[in-house]
Amino acid sequence: MKTYRYTILRISCSLLFLLYATLLHAQHYKFDFNEQCDAAYDKIMSFRTEEGMRIIKEQLSSDPYNLVPVYLENYEDLIVLMFNGDTQEYGKRRKNLDSRLAKLNKGSSKDPWLNFTRANLYLQWALIKIRFGDYMAAANDFRKSYQLIRLNKDIFPNFKYNNIVYGLEEAIVGSVPDKHKWLTAVLGMRGDVKKGTAKIVDFLNTRDGTTRHLRAEAIFYYAYLKFTLLSEKEAVWDYLQKSELDYKGHHLFAFLKSNIALSMNKAAEAEQILKNITRNTGYLEVPLLDYYLGVAYFYNNNGACKAQFDAFLKNYTGQAFVKDTYHKLSIYSYVNNDESLYRSYKEKILQKGNTLIESDKQAERFAGSDNPLHRELLLARMYSDGGYIQKSLQVLQKIQESSLTDIGHKAEYHYRFAKIYVIQKKNDNAIVHYKKTIELGAGRQEHYAARSCIELGELYEARGQKSTALDYYKKCLAMKNHDYKSSLDQKAKAAINRLNN
Repeated sequence: MKTYRYTILRISCSLLFLLYATLLHAQHYKFDFNEQCDAAYDKIMSFRTEEGMRIIKEQLSSDPYNLVPVYLENYEDLIVLMFNGDTQEYGKRRKNLDSRLAKLNKGSSKDPWLNFTRANLYLQWALIKIRFGDYMAAANDFRKSYQLIRLNKDIFPNFKYNNIVYGLEEAIVGSVPDKHKWLTAVLGMRGDVKKGTAKIVDFLNTRDGTTRHLRAEAIFYYAYLKFTLLSEKEAVWDYLQKSELDYKGHHLFAFLKSNIALSMNKAAEAEQILKNITRNTGYLEVPLLDYYLGVAYFYNNNGACKAQFDAFLKNYTGQAFVKDTYHKLSIYSYVNNDESLYRSYKEKILQKGNTLIESDKQAERFAGSDNPLHRELLLARMYSDGGYIQKSLQVLQKIQESSLTDIGHKAEYHYRFAKIYVIQKKNDNAIVHYKKTIELGAGRQEHYAARSCIELGELYEARGQKSTALDYYKKCLAMKNHDYKSSLDQKAKAAINRLNN
């Protein structure tokens, strides 16, 4: 009997000791976002990943109970995989999510950073998985992230960092078309584009010291949401122009501004940004920066685009943008009367890269098509897309519409005039040409009619003519089997949701 009691006592003491040790051990784990962690974050987000990871390793060694460096390690995966798109690297790094979550789980549930960091890791991996076409896994990670950040918001409503993740996710969920909202409701997700964006704005506008960390990603998300989902393009450009962001040493900000510039027909500005960035061995090699500089040159029919595109193709280990690069090289060659190179590049479109993104899908269709090309229209397109309006206008004015025998060429002819008039703020003239483009191009594979519906909708929306704007956005959605359908439909759906809220 004594032996039995002694055994029970010994087991009880052992369990109490283990419980005490576990509790004591858990108390050591913390989220200390110190100056060195801030420095590591800044280095990684500016693409100085090697230096950032060195600081993180030092922090892990000097204070193994600080979980912030564990969290920050994930940003290196995010930058490397999102911008370089290497499938083998993706395969190697996928396991990092689970291992980091296991470490973060050692943190205290009383600390708002615990569920925030877990939610942001799931969000970042959702974005990465979308980049690699792993859509089901991405959706699952997004749902987990949403649930965690909602929980954190309920428990810690004054924790401002919630607004970064929850704001982005609320806006994304809010952009889901009405006919699919039942699915997000079943999954327990509710969204609103304007409210989600406002949360990120609130985070950025708070200057009381409670939002001094993680500002780079908040700025990036803010610009994306305002530009893409709210279509407040001029406001975003004005913000980037007036801000004191470092566009030379911070490559993420340089990428952001140059990408926005190219989307707004400001190729000259994009060229200057990308030519002026700091380039040395301290930065992660990101061939996409060469690609975008090549695009900026291409829009001005500048032969320097070839060297940039060649550098991109030589050093890039991903698949996205490859077909598009060969597409642009083929167009450049054709416009400049090199038929041999034109055919060579056109063949490579079918041999290289993949079709996960819209521009690569368009390149693939181009390579598989025998539709006739019009050299002057292609040149006018290049200049127009780059914002070189006078050059584009000079080329267009030499073309007699009556000489255009292909309906697709006629549609593009009117579309190019419409774009020029919009940039010149002659919107009444633009509307006439947009409507003519729709009349000619509806039902065709070219995207000009659908894109004209979007841009007409934006013009009417800016005038406060909501009903007319909605009609054109819906007309875009009704058009089938045209180039860039996915991205144009996304814009139309976002616009409809924006106007209906």
